[in-house]
Amino acid sequence: MTWSIETSRSRMTKAAEALSSFHVVPLPGKLDLQSIPLDKGYLLEAVHLYVDITNATKLLSSDAEEGERAHRRFLRFLHLYQRSVARVFDKVDVVKVDFQNQRLHVVVLEPMDDPKARVLRALAIAAALDELVRRMNDDHAELADASLRAGLEIGESVAVRNGTRGDREPLFLGRPANRAAHLLKGGSKGVVMGERAWKLLTDQEVSEPEMQPIAAADLHSVLKDVCPTIDIDALVAAWRAEVHTTPQSTFKFHAPTLPLSKLDFATLTPSHSARVQSCVSVLVDLDGFSEFVQACRDTAQDEVAARILHVLRKEMRDLATSPPFNAKKVRYVGDSMEAVLSDVTPQKAATNALQLAGALRDMMAEAKTILPEAEPLGLQIGVALGPIALTRLGRKGNLDPCQMGLAVERARSEQEGCSGRSTRVDQAVWDVLPSELRRLVPGREGKDLGYNEVHAALVEAGLLTVGSLASSPATTVLPRAFGR
Repeated sequence: MTWSIETSRSRMTKAAEALSSFHVVPLPGKLDLQSIPLDKGYLLEAVHLYVDITNATKLLSSDAEEGERAHRRFLRFLHLYQRSVARVFDKVDVVKVDFQNQRLHVVVLEPMDDPKARVLRALAIAAALDELVRRMNDDHAELADASLRAGLEIGESVAVRNGTRGDREPLFLGRPANRAAHLLKGGSKGVVMGERAWKLLTDQEVSEPEMQPIAAADLHSVLKDVCPTIDIDALVAAWRAEVHTTPQSTFKFHAPTLPLSKLDFATLTPSHSARVQSCVSVLVDLDGFSEFVQACRDTAQDEVAARILHVLRKEMRDLATSPPFNAKKVRYVGDSMEAVLSDVTPQKAATNALQLAGALRDMMAEAKTILPEAEPLGLQIGVALGPIALTRLGRKGNLDPCQMGLAVERARSEQEGCSGRSTRVDQAVWDVLPSELRRLVPGREGKDLGYNEVHAALVEAGLLTVGSLASSPATTVLPRAFGR
């Protein structure tokens, strides 16, 4: 079975028409990320806090080979850490957006009438997690030097929830979430604030806040004064107890039935985790979307950004999970999507992933004929091959999906290293590609690589029989969104 551009065109046209109207309204009460209607965005001013254990993935390289033991060590550390974070949230009013493995996103909305107090509360949460992680370094068998970095910023954004029905996820349109996430990229550990948060607390302008982690003594003081109900000693004791009651043997792996599109994350738990030895991680990112969103915000056109995000999120997911690709969408991460796929051999998995990347590239070109406002956007695609474990971690009733493996990290690295017109593959993928496909990705990177080119190369290599190729993109254009 081959992919058809007509299928994507039809789905995207219907998705665009389904969101023909969109309204930004004030947050009506407490923020419930799972109940935001598709046609509404909630305007809110909040502190966005991102927290990352920057060296957690070195657990995946703790053995000579990336085997089950390394995966168990990583999963146990993340599972117990995430459960400890949940205990912190029992003591303070925040909204957890999600855990992306070792990276946490939190929104602080209260007190709504005091932005300075919101920043201090976010700082106190970061301080609590920093102290908790440092004190636990000697008490578990995984990561003795866990290094935490946190970034936070305050500002106005629009909360939306979109994508395929039954599989929608939230996202915040606006600068503060993007800035907080960007602050994680600094080299040193510690807690750093964005420009607006810094000015609120100090009444001083700062141009490079990421270079100035807040002193540990100041963090401890904020924690003590702002969140006295957070008892670090009690949190440490609870984590220590779970270290003894949750051995590595708790994490059990099974080989899932292929294709991975049939895998149901709701059935996965630490004791029933999936593991695929030859698995491909595909990371797709909307290049230029953060700047595009801010331009829409500055010109009161949030509806344009929301509509484009919905159409592209939905089609990225629907295309990837459908035949012939049969990938499993793991999650959206902001304006990107993480997916995994496998096949009977590493070569078939890798070539299928390249076909998927080509179809996504063609889909993006087609989207711009349907939504001309999307013209500035591109797709960065990273592809990597290796063993990957899939499960859900954290507290029962609020488990977060997890995909982990060095291939996941390499796919992210490849994606970040290419332009909005490029697909990059890691060395493991390159090694199993036939020469006919290697020519399409010289230096492991292919520009403007579409589905038909990959399909034709596979036919030339004798890996596919001659079949119908994707039709050329149509030139039909819907009227510009929202009367523009």
